[in-house]
Amino acid sequence: MNKRILMLALTLLGCTHWDTTHTESTLGSRREVGRRLIGSPMVEESTESVLVAGAGGAAARSGGGGVAVGGVAAGHSTIKRTHCVQRADVDYSQTVELTATRRGRGADLGISIPMAALGLLIVAGANSSYQRGVDDYNSGFSSRPPETPTAAFAVGGTLAVAGAAWLIYSVGFLPNGPRPEIAPQTKTWTETTYVEAEGCGLVPGGQASR
Repeated sequence: MNKRILMLALTLLGCTHWDTTHTESTLGSRREVGRRLIGSPMVEESTESVLVAGAGGAAARSGGGGVAVGGVAAGHSTIKRTHCVQRADVDYSQTVELTATRRGRGADLGISIPMAALGLLIVAGANSSYQRGVDDYNSGFSSRPPETPTAAFAVGGTLAVAGAAWLIYSVGFLPNGPRPEIAPQTKTWTETTYVEAEGCGLVPGGQASR
């Protein structure tokens, strides 16, 4: 088979390619781009329990001997915090980096490998049959020499070469060209949440009180 014709056929049949419709995405850090306060500020209270542990001991000695006594004390303390908060719609923005994916490799492998294997089986089968015919002729079991299986060799050889070339071309040269660049996209959304606010008449900064 002409090498140029074979390469043209492989170029047309090769399945591995860069796909910009099915992409892999990488998310950047989200940024707050705006907020809209809703309603009036309100006081929010939260409590936090803190475990407090301590250790102590005493010793007494008498007549050169001694006894040591030790202990661990544990308790908890509750801290109450007040905050001034207000409901708000917060707008966020996030950059999404898109990367083209490689697709079609499985199809190339699934066709080229069986094709090459089939070609080798055809060649091997034809050669085995031919050798048996030669042995029968040389042993006198057949009066006519076997014909060389030219057609089978041609078909099997073509399939084997085409399958091997397809496999090498796919793995070594496809997809064509570098991975295409895709312009990044921006993802925007809004979340409704409570944010720190002013105007509740609390101590500065919502200081903790016990």
